Amino acid sequence: MISSKKGLYTPHELLSIFNIKNSLKKIKLDIVGEKKSNRSSNQHQNGESSLPKEYKTKTKEIFRRSSCQVDVSRVHGFDDEVISLERLLLQRETGTRFNAIGIFGMSGIGKTTLTQVMFNKQEIKERFLPRIWICVSKQPADKESMEIEIVRRMLTKLGVDDETIQAAFSEHNLGGLLYLLNLQLRGKRYLIVIDDASETGDWYGDLDSELNQVDCYDADKWKDKLAYGLPKGNGGTVVVTSRTEAVAKKMVGRRNLYPLFPLSDPESCWLIFKDEVTKDGKFMFEDHPEFKAEIIKKSEGLPLAAKTMGQIMYEQQDRADQNQSNGASTADNGFEQAAQVQSSGISTANGF
Repeated sequence: MISSKKGLYTPHELLSIFNIKNSLKKIKLDIVGEKKSNRSSNQHQNGESSLPKEYKTKTKEIFRRSSCQVDVSRVHGFDDEVISLERLLLQRETGTRFNAIGIFGMSGIGKTTLTQVMFNKQEIKERFLPRIWICVSKQPADKESMEIEIVRRMLTKLGVDDETIQAAFSEHNLGGLLYLLNLQLRGKRYLIVIDDASETGDWYGDLDSELNQVDCYDADKWKDKLAYGLPKGNGGTVVVTSRTEAVAKKMVGRRNLYPLFPLSDPESCWLIFKDEVTKDGKFMFEDHPEFKAEIIKKSEGLPLAAKTMGQIMYEQQDRADQNQSNGASTADNGFEQAAQVQSSGISTANGF
């Protein structure tokens, strides 16, 4: 039982439940990972990296690891936004000019999903090579470790081997990694997505800046900005997603800011919800108009709210179906009650 309150959860409560569930999963993974680490602590000693200890121990802690992969058939309500974003990326007047785009909006509004759809469009694949997806959700206490990890992951996705990365870091620290990144991207029309940015430090700002001809020979200057690792002049593009306008503006400037708002088509949230509560091709609840209206109302245009609501209801209804098949009573099951339309709306014993 998740809650004893009646009625559907608000979007903010659903997002809290979503975050709690993710935290519990992370704790479980950390426990499993620690056990595995203890069993293999004496392995690979000869190949130990010279990167900082905090970088190595916090790697899994830093990133939520959103992926560039997306099931387009389960994405609803972003058609206009995808077209607009694609136009920004493919506009002819950009030519060989560096381009930086910032997508911002509240948590759960669909920034990552929108960018995933764009990232996998055939036209985008044909225009940009290489394409790199980096998620930077959680910040560690040591800011340098975060910066090192971002650049290292970019290099790894470009196919640079660990030995070369370690050599560059050993010689010139973060500056060496950024110089190596610049070399790998030079002359290429690359696309880099930086998902869920929240850091406001100067290292992340002004992605369109570059070193002048004098400073480019100074090894100490390279470490100052992520932008220095991103060569200009060949049509390279960076797309940043962030929950705040201030972060997006600091990184990409004012020109290409793209605010994301709640979905305007109420049917979209209903379709997202239905995707989550469809089992073996069959919708698990009766399609009452009042039930649909309540789901749409409680989603408030937030895709993640509709998705989370569906996930919770699917889990409890699936459990109720199993109990029923085992002969157990489901009279008090919250989802059975949630599917019944009351004259005052939808109420459930377990709470939504």
